[in-house]
Amino acid sequence: GPKGLLKNKTRVLVTHSVSFLPQMDNIVVMKDGCITDMGSYTELLAQKGAFADFLVQYLSEKKEEEMDPETESELEGLQKELEQHLGKAHVQRQLSKAKTATAITDLDKDPKPRSKLFASKSVADDEKDNAVVKTGGNLIDAEKSEEGGVKGSVYTYYAKSVGYLASIAAVTFYVAFQGFSVGANLWLSKWS
Repeated sequence: GPKGLLKNKTRVLVTHSVSFLPQMDNIVVMKDGCITDMGSYTELLAQKGAFADFLVQYLSEKKEEEMDPETESELEGLQKELEQHLGKAHVQRQLSKAKTATAITDLDKDPKPRSKLFASKSVADDEKDNAVVKTGGNLIDAEKSEEGGVKGSVYTYYAKSVGYLASIAAVTFYVAFQGFSVGANLWLSKWS
Protein backbone atom coordinates (compact mmCIF):
# COMPACT_ATOMS: atom_id res chain seq x y z
CA GLY A 1 0.00 0.00 0.00
CA PRO A 2 0.94 3.67 0.15
CA LYS A 3 2.65 3.19 3.54
CA GLY A 4 4.22 -0.23 2.90
CA LEU A 5 7.73 -1.31 1.96
CA LEU A 6 7.30 -0.16 -1.63
CA LYS A 7 5.92 3.29 -0.79
CA ASN A 8 8.78 5.12 -2.54
CA LYS A 9 9.03 2.72 -5.48
CA THR A 10 7.33 2.82 -8.86
CA ARG A 11 4.72 0.11 -9.23
CA VAL A 12 2.83 -0.73 -12.41
CA LEU A 13 -0.69 -2.13 -12.08
CA VAL A 14 -2.57 -3.36 -15.13
CA THR A 15 -6.24 -3.89 -14.32
CA HIS A 16 -9.86 -3.64 -15.40
CA SER A 17 -10.93 -3.34 -11.77
CA VAL A 18 -11.65 0.15 -10.48
CA SER A 19 -11.34 -0.32 -6.72
CA PHE A 20 -7.63 0.64 -6.63
CA LEU A 21 -7.74 3.48 -9.14
CA PRO A 22 -8.43 6.36 -6.70
CA GLN A 23 -5.18 5.48 -4.86
CA MET A 24 -3.02 5.69 -7.98
CA ASP A 25 -0.74 8.70 -8.62
CA ASN A 26 -0.88 8.38 -12.38
CA ILE A 27 -3.31 6.42 -14.58
CA VAL A 28 -2.71 5.66 -18.24
CA VAL A 29 -5.85 4.76 -20.20
CA MET A 30 -5.44 2.69 -23.35
CA LYS A 31 -8.10 2.07 -25.96
CA ASP A 32 -7.53 0.02 -29.12
CA GLY A 33 -3.81 -0.17 -28.35
CA CYS A 34 -3.35 3.62 -28.09
CA ILE A 35 -3.01 5.86 -25.05
CA THR A 36 -6.14 8.01 -24.88
CA ASP A 37 -5.92 9.61 -21.43
CA MET A 38 -3.28 10.09 -18.76
CA GLY A 39 -3.40 11.72 -15.34
CA SER A 40 -4.61 11.27 -11.78
CA TYR A 41 -8.02 9.80 -10.97
CA THR A 42 -9.68 13.17 -10.36
CA GLU A 43 -8.04 14.74 -13.45
CA LEU A 44 -9.29 11.94 -15.67
CA LEU A 45 -12.82 12.21 -14.28
CA ALA A 46 -12.76 15.96 -14.91
CA GLN A 47 -11.74 15.39 -18.55
CA LYS A 48 -14.92 13.33 -19.16
CA GLY A 49 -13.10 11.22 -21.75
CA ALA A 50 -12.51 7.53 -22.32
CA PHE A 51 -11.73 6.97 -18.64
CA ALA A 52 -15.10 8.31 -17.51
CA ASP A 53 -16.80 6.26 -20.22
CA PHE A 54 -14.96 3.15 -18.99
CA LEU A 55 -16.13 3.77 -15.42
CA VAL A 56 -19.74 4.22 -16.52
CA GLN A 57 -19.56 1.05 -18.64
CA TYR A 58 -17.99 -0.84 -15.73
CA LEU A 59 -20.74 0.42 -13.42
CA SER A 60 -23.53 -0.60 -15.80
CA GLU A 61 -22.08 -4.08 -16.36
CA LYS A 62 -21.56 -4.74 -12.66
CA LYS A 63 -25.06 -3.53 -11.76
CA GLU A 64 -26.55 -6.35 -13.83
CA GLU A 65 -24.61 -9.04 -11.94
CA GLU A 66 -25.37 -10.47 -8.51
CA MET A 67 -22.87 -9.11 -5.99
CA ASP A 68 -21.92 -9.35 -2.36
CA PRO A 69 -22.77 -6.39 -0.09
CA GLU A 70 -19.17 -5.09 -0.11
CA THR A 71 -19.10 -4.85 -3.91
CA GLU A 72 -22.54 -3.21 -3.93
CA SER A 73 -21.38 -0.50 -1.53
CA GLU A 74 -18.22 -0.02 -3.64
CA LEU A 75 -20.37 0.46 -6.76
CA GLU A 76 -22.66 2.91 -4.97
CA GLY A 77 -19.60 4.92 -3.94
CA LEU A 78 -18.33 4.87 -7.51
CA GLN A 79 -21.71 6.02 -8.84
CA LYS A 80 -21.84 8.89 -6.31
CA GLU A 81 -18.31 9.94 -7.27
CA LEU A 82 -19.18 9.83 -10.97
CA GLU A 83 -22.34 11.85 -10.34
CA GLN A 84 -20.29 14.39 -8.39
CA HIS A 85 -17.71 14.86 -11.18
CA LEU A 86 -19.83 14.34 -14.28
CA GLY A 87 -23.28 15.37 -13.09
CA LYS A 88 -26.15 13.12 -12.11
CA ALA A 89 -28.08 13.59 -15.37
CA HIS A 90 -25.00 12.78 -17.48
CA VAL A 91 -24.28 9.57 -15.52
CA GLN A 92 -27.92 8.44 -15.71
CA ARG A 93 -27.96 9.11 -19.46
CA GLN A 94 -24.72 7.16 -19.97
CA LEU A 95 -26.01 4.23 -17.86
CA SER A 96 -29.20 4.21 -19.92
CA LYS A 97 -27.18 4.21 -23.16
CA ALA A 98 -25.03 1.35 -21.88
CA LYS A 99 -28.11 -0.70 -20.98
CA THR A 100 -29.62 -0.04 -24.39
CA ALA A 101 -26.37 -1.03 -26.12
CA THR A 102 -26.26 -4.24 -24.06
CA ALA A 103 -29.87 -5.05 -24.97
CA ILE A 104 -29.19 -4.46 -28.67
CA THR A 105 -26.06 -6.63 -28.51
CA ASP A 106 -28.10 -9.40 -26.87
CA LEU A 107 -30.68 -9.14 -29.65
CA ASP A 108 -27.94 -9.33 -32.27
CA LYS A 109 -26.67 -12.54 -30.70
CA ASP A 110 -30.10 -14.14 -31.21
CA PRO A 111 -29.73 -16.78 -33.92
CA LYS A 112 -33.09 -15.87 -35.48
CA PRO A 113 -33.08 -13.01 -37.97
CA ARG A 114 -34.96 -9.92 -36.79
CA SER A 115 -37.43 -10.13 -39.67
CA LYS A 116 -38.53 -13.58 -38.54
CA LEU A 117 -39.02 -12.46 -34.95
CA PHE A 118 -42.06 -10.45 -35.92
CA ALA A 119 -43.21 -12.43 -38.98
CA SER A 120 -46.54 -14.24 -38.80
CA LYS A 121 -46.93 -17.81 -39.98
CA SER A 122 -49.35 -18.77 -42.63
CA VAL A 123 -51.59 -21.86 -42.53
CA ALA A 124 -49.41 -23.53 -45.18
CA ASP A 125 -46.32 -23.08 -42.97
CA ASP A 126 -48.14 -24.69 -40.03
CA GLU A 127 -49.07 -27.69 -42.19
CA LYS A 128 -45.45 -28.09 -43.32
CA ASP A 129 -44.26 -28.00 -39.68
CA ASN A 130 -46.79 -30.65 -38.66
CA ALA A 131 -45.78 -32.91 -41.56
CA VAL A 132 -42.14 -32.93 -40.40
CA VAL A 133 -42.92 -33.94 -36.79
CA LYS A 134 -42.44 -37.65 -36.13
CA THR A 135 -44.60 -39.39 -33.57
CA GLY A 136 -43.71 -42.46 -31.55
CA GLY A 137 -39.92 -42.08 -31.97
CA ASN A 138 -37.41 -42.50 -29.16
CA LEU A 139 -35.97 -39.34 -27.74
CA ILE A 140 -32.94 -41.13 -26.26
CA ASP A 141 -31.34 -44.23 -27.75
CA ALA A 142 -29.80 -46.94 -25.60
CA GLU A 143 -26.07 -46.58 -25.05
CA LYS A 144 -23.74 -49.22 -26.41
CA SER A 145 -20.46 -50.09 -24.73
CA GLU A 146 -17.61 -52.39 -25.59
CA GLU A 147 -16.50 -55.13 -23.22
CA GLY A 148 -13.07 -56.64 -22.86
CA GLY A 149 -9.53 -55.33 -22.76
CA VAL A 150 -7.55 -52.95 -24.92
CA LYS A 151 -5.88 -54.69 -27.84
CA GLY A 152 -2.09 -54.85 -27.96
CA SER A 153 -2.09 -53.08 -31.31
CA VAL A 154 -3.43 -49.93 -29.59
CA TYR A 155 -0.49 -49.92 -27.15
CA THR A 156 1.93 -50.52 -30.03
CA TYR A 157 0.41 -47.61 -31.96
CA TYR A 158 0.82 -45.25 -28.97
CA ALA A 159 4.38 -46.44 -28.34
CA LYS A 160 5.23 -45.87 -32.00
CA SER A 161 3.62 -42.39 -31.95
CA VAL A 162 5.43 -41.25 -28.82
CA GLY A 163 8.64 -43.11 -29.56
CA TYR A 164 9.76 -46.45 -28.23
CA LEU A 165 12.46 -44.98 -25.99
CA ALA A 166 10.03 -42.53 -24.35
CA SER A 167 7.46 -45.32 -23.89
CA ILE A 168 10.01 -47.60 -22.22
CA ALA A 169 11.18 -44.75 -19.98
CA ALA A 170 7.58 -43.93 -18.97
CA VAL A 171 6.81 -47.56 -18.07
CA THR A 172 10.13 -47.89 -16.19
CA PHE A 173 9.49 -44.74 -14.14
CA TYR A 174 5.91 -45.84 -13.42
CA VAL A 175 7.09 -49.27 -12.15
CA ALA A 176 9.81 -47.58 -10.06
CA PHE A 177 7.28 -45.14 -8.58
CA GLN A 178 4.95 -47.98 -7.61
CA GLY A 179 7.87 -49.93 -6.13
CA PHE A 180 8.97 -46.96 -4.00
CA SER A 181 5.37 -46.38 -2.93
CA VAL A 182 4.99 -49.99 -1.74
CA GLY A 183 8.39 -49.84 -0.08
CA ALA A 184 7.50 -46.64 1.79
CA ASN A 185 4.23 -48.16 3.01
CA LEU A 186 6.03 -51.31 4.20
CA TRP A 187 8.70 -49.25 5.95
CA LEU A 188 6.10 -47.04 7.68
CA SER A 189 4.04 -50.02 8.80
CA LYS A 190 7.14 -51.74 10.24
CA TRP A 191 8.38 -48.49 11.83
CA SER A 192 5.06 -47.76 13.57
